[in-house]
Amino acid sequence: EEGAEQSYYYAAKYFSIACDGGHMQSCNNLGVLYDSGSGVKQNKARAVELFGLACDYGIDGGCRNYASMMNYGGLSSNTLGGLLGF
Repeated sequence: EEGAEQSYYYAAKYFSIACDGGHMQSCNNLGVLYDSGSGVKQNKARAVELFGLACDYGIDGGCRNYASMMNYGGLSSNTLGGLLGF
């Protein structure tokens, strides 16, 4: 199948740009990558920060992810797979 190569590195890059531009779903998605260390160096504190930001702006997934991080210290492996469909 032809098309762009799937890359967590590029996903993180573009989610970061979108998050910086105010797209809160992208902040949540970037948090998932920081939680798992996919495409970026794993940073649980940054993940919590991004989830909290997304939640503050009404992103339900951000609220769920923030709660999961605060209660359990991480997300399920299903969260990453569902995010990008890799």
